[in-house]
Amino acid sequence: MSETMRVLTKRWIGEGSKRLLFEQSGETIDEVLESFRVLVDSGVFPEQDFLLFKVKLKHHKKKGAKQQLYMTCRDNDTFESILEFASPHVDAKPETSVFMTDDSFGIRPKQSAGNIFMKYGDDIELHTGVHLNQIGWHAKN
Repeated sequence: MSETMRVLTKRWIGEGSKRLLFEQSGETIDEVLESFRVLVDSGVFPEQDFLLFKVKLKHHKKKGAKQQLYMTCRDNDTFESILEFASPHVDAKPETSVFMTDDSFGIRPKQSAGNIFMKYGDDIELHTGVHLNQIGWHAKN
């Protein structure tokens, strides 16, 4: 394993074999995916039912502050638990945050990660600092 991969695999933070989060800062998507593959091959995830989501972070109170995250989770985890896990890492409150599709529809958090992956794919957005009563929820929910 190269030194770059060693450094990148150490940047995954989280709950060990349950959920991990990687904040992208200059790495290519190929480098991030390769570091995820290294983790999988090294046995970090003992089960094979893990998903990887690419998440664009959009802070509504901090205009222009855009980040890209990668999150791993089990396919049967609810997005509610994933939101609670990710919120402290992105300086947000779960009560005012919502996962959304690229076309700006909310994704109901009671669904499993596997269902969300099958409906919307692996590229989603996390909007923070929003009023949930003003969200238009996706028809597939």
